[in-house]
Amino acid sequence: MLKPANLTPLSVATKKNPPSDYRLRVGDELSIKFYYQKDLNEEQVIRPDGKISLQLIEDVQAAGLTPGELSRSISEQYRKFTKQFQATVIVRRTVQDRIFVGGEVRQPGLFPHLEKTTALQALFQSGGFLETGEISTVMLIRQGEDGKPMTYCIDLQDPANDFALLPFDTLYVPRSAIASADLFVHQYIDRLIPISRSFGFSYIYDLTKNEAGHY
Repeated sequence: MLKPANLTPLSVATKKNPPSDYRLRVGDELSIKFYYQKDLNEEQVIRPDGKISLQLIEDVQAAGLTPGELSRSISEQYRKFTKQFQATVIVRRTVQDRIFVGGEVRQPGLFPHLEKTTALQALFQSGGFLETGEISTVMLIRQGEDGKPMTYCIDLQDPANDFALLPFDTLYVPRSAIASADLFVHQYIDRLIPISRSFGFSYIYDLTKNEAGHY
């Protein structure tokens, strides 16, 4: 496990553009740019059916194509109107651009990875820490250059340890030692011992009796 000091280079981490042979997927966010007709520029999200809808032409198949292939397909369909149409597809965000936040947070789940998103920002997106969370040992799981997961331990009690996230990063807030102890008491003592913790024994001394036991 790596310590916070090893995360220094990650503070300048930046988002990588998808490779030129990237195949578009449902949910990818695209910018469609036209060189000579800027009024036709659009922002599109690939629908569940794999298509996008553009002005003047019918639905266009997008999923499964590379950005270059989709650019040529759109250009060819628009050239039915004039040869000056030249479209360019820019991938703004892919469905892979997600991060996962789990553990002792209010709303664990997948969240979009925006450029320069930091660990603290992602945790705020998830609703923040629960009182049972241990923020001094937040775990980061990140894919290494060899494809294998690397695990980091970050003390986010100190804002100076905050750092930029990358797509696919996983943040996990573990349960604090005190919370774990309370859970142990609940699971293994309250449930196993058939006596309520609220039940107590009392000793009543009758002050009306004398030492000999007489009233």
